[in-house]
Amino acid sequence: MERAFLSQLRDVRMLEREWVKGEDHTAELVHVRRLRDSLENDKRTSTDWDAEDEQRYQASMRHYRRRIKAPRELPQRAAGWQTRLTDRTYGQEWEDTDAEGRRRLMLNAGMTLHIAGRYTFALSIPTATMRAGYPGWEPHLSTDDLAYIAGNSGATIDIEFADDAAAS
Repeated sequence: MERAFLSQLRDVRMLEREWVKGEDHTAELVHVRRLRDSLENDKRTSTDWDAEDEQRYQASMRHYRRRIKAPRELPQRAAGWQTRLTDRTYGQEWEDTDAEGRRRLMLNAGMTLHIAGRYTFALSIPTATMRAGYPGWEPHLSTDDLAYIAGNSGATIDIEFADDAAAS
């Protein structure tokens, strides 16, 4: 596993998932629009509207227009996970962590191992992991790569690059 992981991901920049808080100003807009509509309704239905009422009405309308305009210009986005590239490679992280950290590193990269028999293994690495951290990368493995990964174990190792979303 270690040889396979490092042969493919040593120089690939790591992806990091982070939670991004959402930003939604809909409730505030609804509230301010209701206040504005109520003020307009008061003006329409008033039987004793005077100049002082008109001044207060105009000042309040300017205030409500500003309160409506400001949140409309702010970004609206749903909360959720986003991935970003770090400045570190999987190889650098591998060297700086313990066995449990290495296990998590392989899992976070989306790597899976399928054991088909005592000496037959299939390793799957998401192409999204590779492409995100290594622009221009295309799936490939030479016979030298496979021989290096198998080492002197006598194992038959098949590596596939999966187009699933495990890395995202």
